[in-house]
Amino acid sequence: HALLQDLDSIDKYLINAEHLFTDLSQQKELSTNYSYLTPEQKQAIQSFWKSFSQRLSTHQQEFLQFWRCLPQVYQVFQQRLQALGIGYQGLCYRMAYSALVEGQITSPHQQVVFAGFNALTPVKEKIVAWYQANFSAAFYWDLDAYYMHDTQQEAGMYLRTHQKKTYFKDSFL
Repeated sequence: HALLQDLDSIDKYLINAEHLFTDLSQQKELSTNYSYLTPEQKQAIQSFWKSFSQRLSTHQQEFLQFWRCLPQVYQVFQQRLQALGIGYQGLCYRMAYSALVEGQITSPHQQVVFAGFNALTPVKEKIVAWYQANFSAAFYWDLDAYYMHDTQQEAGMYLRTHQKKTYFKDSFL
């Protein structure tokens, strides 16, 4: 169940699984492939993998063996679900976004309404932005002026961030 949640997050956040499941135990520093990470995230990753640079315990050896097969598990699992025409939520979102961008599917509607959103995962945001760029899309955010205008209110954080984005700006009028 935990692995499925992790795979779901990989797809919802459009993470490159090959990069994620790289064995970094022998790497001294994170390459440019990880430029999207904050310095704190890089430090946490390096700290985790640093313990693997000494003699490995049996537990660490088993972990590395499992870690090294995760890219193949992820790929085969995705392919199998797609062949069956099913998927977990993140995979379905990722597949839908890819199909939209690649022109494999088109929207049967000339106008689309998105209602009740607040926090969006990156894949949801890309789908919504694609509709905004390609169709007449209307947005009705789940917001309240109290949370929106008071920067101390965490509930408005995502909305304030969305409001600054060019493709969402007009929907906050």
